[in-house]
Amino acid sequence: MAAVRANDAALAGFCGSEVASALAASPIEALGYAFAAYSPSALLLDWLVMLAAMMPVLLAHPILHVWRSVVPRRRPGAVTLFALGYLWIWSLAAIPLATAALWLQLATGGGVAVVAAAVTVALVWSASPWQARAIDRGHRLGRITSLGWRADRDAAVFGVEHGAWCVCACWPWMLVPMTAGNWHVPAMAVAASAILTKRLTRRGSPRWRLPAPLDRLLSSPRFVRISEAARHG
Repeated sequence: MAAVRANDAALAGFCGSEVASALAASPIEALGYAFAAYSPSALLLDWLVMLAAMMPVLLAHPILHVWRSVVPRRRPGAVTLFALGYLWIWSLAAIPLATAALWLQLATGGGVAVVAAAVTVALVWSASPWQARAIDRGHRLGRITSLGWRADRDAAVFGVEHGAWCVCACWPWMLVPMTAGNWHVPAMAVAASAILTKRLTRRGSPRWRLPAPLDRLLSSPRFVRISEAARHG
């Protein structure tokens, strides 16, 4: 369902070549044209579909924390409030990220260049200590009261906080499917894999590192064997 909906996503159309080709000389006018052509409600709906396709695997641990923290009868409500808080933060991020995707489209002329630019931004961010700090902060599990209205409040606040740190950690990878046009769904799968790989990578002190996909590739036994064979002739 998500894949079918994503194929027709307004986000993909939002970054289409028609805006860049017609109005590249006037970025401000291009932004106005784009937001007039693609309604905020359509953008928000497709943004939520993209989140539903990409994020569930990343939420298993915090949802389990909420589930275990409250008494059984409050669990469904607490998990729902956590999810609503998380989605609220990501919904706020939709417009600035969609705007950034359009600016990349205008700056690069579209096509392969805009996707390459989005991937480059994402890889540089993934290598930075700032993303490492955001991921570390996002892994912290806040205290949730087990009973009463405070349990609901704590679950909602935890959803907002976790969503905010998730936005900080993941925002460049969201640009990749938003700039991929007809390749929106495959790009979404690549971005989700990259985000998950980074989340599962062993963390040390925040510092500049190779992006997680490249680090996994370069440290793989097969790559090491190929490198050693090339080095010895």
